[in-house]
Amino acid sequence: FIRNIADKNKIKQQKWVIQYQMLQQELEEAKKKIEESSSTENIDGLLLYKIDNLKNRKHEEFETDTEKVRFIGKMLLLESSAVKNMYNIFNNLYTVKDKDWILLMDACMRFNSTFGDFLSANKDLLSEKEIRICMMIYADFTPKMMSYLLSTSKQNITSIRSRLYSKLYGERGSAKDLDDKIRAM
Repeated sequence: FIRNIADKNKIKQQKWVIQYQMLQQELEEAKKKIEESSSTENIDGLLLYKIDNLKNRKHEEFETDTEKVRFIGKMLLLESSAVKNMYNIFNNLYTVKDKDWILLMDACMRFNSTFGDFLSANKDLLSEKEIRICMMIYADFTPKMMSYLLSTSKQNITSIRSRLYSKLYGERGSAKDLDDKIRAM
């Protein structure tokens, strides 16, 4: 019986290693493609930096399978076409369309069920703009990017994030507190 459990754990561990190796290969290929593209160089550099930071976590041990899933989900989200599209919109000063927000929502919910559950549980409490801010926080967008994509000031984004913390958690908190809570999901 114990040997059976050990074998299952070994198989599970091997699956994680294979998934991580495949993901790492996909990230390397995507990185090469991005580096070859000069038109979106500035903002893609920021995206590559975030992906590299996540990849460096491979040396850390995960305490639970949930952390591993969250890590892989975050990497996949940052590499998703929805996030790349939003970075491209920001970098080229395009206008965000409803379909872009829908794609980002789908990607956020698909790659992290905890975040998806969080959005679903609070959908009646939050406005459309607040939901979009939560998605952008989760996808590691900067306040500058958020302000451009939502056509408002950076100061307004900071104020909304502070109010959102109070609204969601019933206590005073800063914009950074909200960011930390959402990114920890």
